[in-house]
Amino acid sequence: MASSIEKIEVFSSFRDTMLEYFSKYGDDNDHRKKSTQSHRIAMIMSRFFPASYSIDIDIQGTDILVKNGDLIPLSVFWSSTYLTKAEKDKAQKFHTNEKPTLTLAFSMLEDKDYILVYRFEKEYLEYLHINKTDFSEMLLKRCIIGKEDQEDQLMLDIKKIKKRKKKTPKSKGPETEA
Repeated sequence: MASSIEKIEVFSSFRDTMLEYFSKYGDDNDHRKKSTQSHRIAMIMSRFFPASYSIDIDIQGTDILVKNGDLIPLSVFWSSTYLTKAEKDKAQKFHTNEKPTLTLAFSMLEDKDYILVYRFEKEYLEYLHINKTDFSEMLLKRCIIGKEDQEDQLMLDIKKIKKRKKKTPKSKGPETEA
């Protein structure tokens, strides 16, 4: 079982990889050529993991897989557009069955200044926006895996927060004296 520090280090390696990827290829609007982009990401990623780790693309149903012997520190699934439910479910199934330290699925979203990241950890799924320029994170919601659609499972629900901010207190009008 991976420690919290290991998960942080793996996620940090991913973030560093993607920050370098966007600084080098951010203007290259050719994110649709998946194998080319996966290869570029994997090559950059190899600098942020120990040399003893193997990093492969298009293996075991993943887009990028980082292995250390029989252990899987990181599995990555990605798309140039929003992930479909089937793509998210594929990442979730891999995470549940293979039990990597961290499974990440993300959407590049060429017309946005962020990538949408689905971070699978143990029994939780987190949805994050990560800025493509400075890689700051914004947690959108966190839920129990398999229960993402049940509103009571959300630990943070941006829609509800926005609705609360839009409501204004009703004015009672001028007071009258009796």
